[in-house]
Amino acid sequence: MTNIIERIKKYYRPFFVNRDWIKFSIYSSIVVLLILFDVLTKIGVFNLFASELGIENIKLVNSSNHTAAFGLIRIRLSFNTGAAFSFLSTSEFGLYFLPLLSLIMFLVITYFYVVYFDKVPEFVILALVLILAGCFGNMVDRFGRVANNPLYFRGVIDFIDVSHIFTFFNAIFNIADVCVVASFVTILLGLIHFGINTLLHKKYLENEQPV
Repeated sequence: MTNIIERIKKYYRPFFVNRDWIKFSIYSSIVVLLILFDVLTKIGVFNLFASELGIENIKLVNSSNHTAAFGLIRIRLSFNTGAAFSFLSTSEFGLYFLPLLSLIMFLVITYFYVVYFDKVPEFVILALVLILAGCFGNMVDRFGRVANNPLYFRGVIDFIDVSHIFTFFNAIFNIADVCVVASFVTILLGLIHFGINTLLHKKYLENEQPV
């Protein structure tokens, strides 16, 4: 057993020896702040609608027609008992599978974030920060539903409605969803940028070769 532990330490030690701990702390703080922002906005919107509709009425709705406008963003309380686009929303299996899946994803992403923080490009770190926050934010709601918490027992709290701007987009989402989508956009843009730079560098080297 001791030999196994020593081998594990020997394998992972190089990942942490030269770590930029200030940079790591800043990015980790961003994860925590995004999670807090997601959780607090959900609590705030729930309480806003609870005061407008009444606690008893809010327990009866999956999606409220009551809206509150903040500039271009329209707030409309909705509860999603499934994954994206209400996948597995009506399944008893989804009630326990989705929280477990969220936990596994969070642990796996956390592992890569902690271990490979100094080994990946900046855009990958930013994407990991965003998806960590998004995954954890919705995981809280799903475990809250399993625990029958008064705030989460109807499902994941969604409230950002932009259907009045984008008529083709009818979904209601939350800050955690924004983080997840932003992480994929960051990866896509980062890969495009990396690919373009690689091609330009290759072309530059070809032009520099002596004739």
